[in-house]
Amino acid sequence: MIAFLLVALGGGAGALLRYAVQRAFIARTGQSRAGTLLVNLAGTFALGLLLGLPLTAENRAAQLLVGTGFLGGLTTFSTVMAQLAELLRAKRWRTAAGYGLGTFVCALLLAAAGYAAGRCIFV
Repeated sequence: MIAFLLVALGGGAGALLRYAVQRAFIARTGQSRAGTLLVNLAGTFALGLLLGLPLTAENRAAQLLVGTGFLGGLTTFSTVMAQLAELLRAKRWRTAAGYGLGTFVCALLLAAAGYAAGRCIFV
């Protein structure tokens, strides 16, 4: 039961931060793609870092709160897909391809970099 509460608490906080970042980007630029990209890339690096740390019984609760909860709530695959669908409906093929591929490639590289950094912390 405690695990569910940790995930819910972290997830709520992450979702609120994502919403605040996206609102800030909408207010400045009129669109939310840059905000979505920022939270997804920061979240993937942070999750990679967290996963690179050794998993012990002591930090399991922190991984549930921060990894599954907060970072799960912060990052959003479904919003990226909805934004890509919008771009495709508007026939903005190049922007959609750049945004989709750029998000995927950068997220993969940042997750790997975060994981490597996490592994190095306890070497």
